[in-house]
Amino acid sequence: IMMILNLKRINELVRHQHIDYLV
Repeated sequence: IMMILNLKRINELVRHQHIDYLV
């Protein structure tokens, strides 16, 4: 369960980074 939550958080961080990169 913890691993899944961590993956979700990492995914969100990566998405934010991608958005920042695009901008």
